[in-house]
Order: sequence, then structure tokens, then C-alpha cells
Amino acid sequence: DDLLLADKLLIQKDFLESRPDIAAVGSYQTLVDEKGRPVDDPHVKAWFELAPQSRGDFLRHLLERNFVTAPSVLIRIEILRELGGFDETCRAMQDYDLWLRLLKEHDMAVIPKPLIAYRWHGANQTYRATNETEEERSRVLMRAAERLEPGDLFPELLKDERPETLMA
Repeated sequence: DDLLLADKLLIQKDFLESRPDIAAVGSYQTLVDEKGRPVDDPHVKAWFELAPQSRGDFLRHLLERNFVTAPSVLIRIEILRELGGFDETCRAMQDYDLWLRLLKEHDMAVIPKPLIAYRWHGANQTYRATNETEEERSRVLMRAAERLEPGDLFPELLKDERPETLMA
């Protein structure tokens, strides 16, 4: 029920071709309700409109919240295959899990321009937190915590030579 803007794929394809270091690219979105009318809630808009500048920055923001809408993302097929695609045991957080797994070894970017119309209304699976979605979010975050190292989140620590910050 989401809509891609006519030039979305071309813009993202050109971006990925110009940036071979980036494994996937998302975008901002125009939030719309069930009838396609723009959602004008500054809090909801702010939730989604982040454009991290580094892998560590991306991961830190994702640990706080999933701000990347799945329909906004274009991912290199070889990376998707390497990661094994979506985790089919997830019912609501498949994309969130994929972003966290991807960012363990690869970089991701967000184009700070709306390239999709993303439906945001009470019938969305993740519009409101439920016990089930929060339990799944916890599982996804626990798996990410098991995979990630401090240097993934704070790569600047790897360059800091002070004894209290040296990481093996």
C-alpha cells in the first residue's frame, strides 16, 4: 500500500553506482494516511527523518529506533544474498533485523529526500507497539548486541591510544 515516486529506483541506482562502498540506500518518505492524505505530525516525521553520516552513527540511531522504512531501501543483491535475506522467524521486525545485520560489516546510507509515500495509520502492523512487537524488537536487539562490538558503534575508540580506551 506504499507508493514509490517515479524516479526512486533511478536515483538510488545512480547513488549506489557512484558509491561502491555503500551496500544499501534508503530515503526519506512522505507519510500519508489510509486515504493518501499527508500526515502532518512533526513528532512522527522526526522519528523517520534521520540521515546518519557513518556506520557507527547509523547503528547508534537504530539501537534507539527503526527509522528506516523498508519500502524506501534499495539493497545490492549480492549483499542481500550474503545476509540470507529477511529472517523469516520475524513477524514484524524483518527489516529492522536486516539493517542491523547488514551494518555489522557494511555501510548503509539515507538520501534525505522523500522518494516514497509511506502509509502511516492505525492498521499498520507497527503503528502501535504491542506485547508481541516489543518482544520481537527485544529479540532483534539482543541478537544485534551479541554480534556487535564496541568498535562497530564507536569506531573512533579504535583510533584512541589512551590505555583506558584501547580495545583488543
